[in-house]
Amino acid sequence: MIPALRGFAVAVVHRWRGSLQIRVAATTLVLSAIVSALLGVVLLQQIRNGLVDGKTRAALAQLDFGLQHAADQFNAVERPDPAALRSTASTIVGDLGSRGSGGTSYGVVLGASHPRLAPQRRDPGGS
Repeated sequence: MIPALRGFAVAVVHRWRGSLQIRVAATTLVLSAIVSALLGVVLLQQIRNGLVDGKTRAALAQLDFGLQHAADQFNAVERPDPAALRSTASTIVGDLGSRGSGGTSYGVVLGASHPRLAPQRRDPGGS
């Protein structure tokens, strides 16, 4: 089998050296494949970057809307007692949570920034 392979290799080398047309065609084919592959990689990167940028802008716009909606709802509270604020917070989380496509694309978390409004936590150590 090795002598047959060696004979084939010798024939290919002989053809390669003897035919300018085969060398030009093979070189053109290899260079075209390399250029096509590089162009494909560059285009895929640009498309990926465009999609990521678009999704990022959409997410930031949705975040801005959520923040504005929450601020408007909290500013509309007439009696800022803890029970009214918790009820408003629950309404805001429900409103914003149902805005996603199917409601499962993201979660809504609303945390208190004032210590008196945060729920009291018990020490799990029992002290």
